[in-house]
Amino acid sequence: MWPYLADRTVAHDDEANGALEDAMTVEPVVVGVDHSVEARSAVVWAAQEAVLAGSSLLVVHSPRLPAAGTGGFLSAALRASDDVGQSILDSCAELARSAEPGLVVRTLLSHADPAQALIDVSAQAQLVVLGSRHGPAGEISLLASKRLQVIAHSHCPVLLLGPVSSFSPPGQVSRVVAGLAATRAGAAAVRFAAFEAARRHVTLQLVRLEPPQPADEAAQAKQSTGDRQQADQSEPQVAAIRREYPELTVQVDTVAGDAAELLPSYSDSSSILVIGCHHTDDHWSTRLGPVATSVVHRNHGAVIVVGSARHSLVEAG
Repeated sequence: MWPYLADRTVAHDDEANGALEDAMTVEPVVVGVDHSVEARSAVVWAAQEAVLAGSSLLVVHSPRLPAAGTGGFLSAALRASDDVGQSILDSCAELARSAEPGLVVRTLLSHADPAQALIDVSAQAQLVVLGSRHGPAGEISLLASKRLQVIAHSHCPVLLLGPVSSFSPPGQVSRVVAGLAATRAGAAAVRFAAFEAARRHVTLQLVRLEPPQPADEAAQAKQSTGDRQQADQSEPQVAAIRREYPELTVQVDTVAGDAAELLPSYSDSSSILVIGCHHTDDHWSTRLGPVATSVVHRNHGAVIVVGSARHSLVEAG
């Protein structure tokens, strides 16, 4: 299916073989890794995500390729690059198995650009997990620098982690947050957030954002009318979620402010913030929309970006 794919999982009895077969029939959780500490944190999170989904984990790495001017030493340099890359994959795979001993873990060494490798495998994945942007000295890792490209073109939702200093495992998440919006991307995010909250057995917090209160009375009256219309538009959306997930605790908060400014504050170590983005057919574009771009650059905790209808859970609705 994918080049350079290695499956190092061995099942020793019928029960284990059955579990292996079940996991292999479900689309995997994918985690992109490099040599950074942030990538190893992403592996731990992704391993737990895979267990929660009853799936397998695919660890993907694209090593830095030697320069074309290496001359007669190119083949040796390429083998050395692959050896280093495989050692990174083996280390991350071992970390995943240590975190979740029963997990099916596979590795993929790709010679594609790091972002393109993840975009390619996302077509057969249920979630792509990426570590935070900055390393210990504030440097941006190779993989983190490709985050926008992966998000803009991924075929499945992408989960971005916050700084390692604020890292907490998925089991400590107590709420899933999404902003109510009338757009297709916003509706997809809300439905995906409801699904995530229900399967994690945590509260779904929906944020209805209103513009700040204007100064003069005429503008206030006009805005109040608009706010009522916005609330009326979101009520069917909330009601549909309550019907679909009757056991789910749904909290709806109305907050005055701009979505691009306020939503990043909801991404902390105790929550998962779900946002929608606008995908593009332009291979070189990384435009996500103003809200998604703001959150991606300012997240402090886990953020899931939903941009593909195939995985947004809205295609049937």
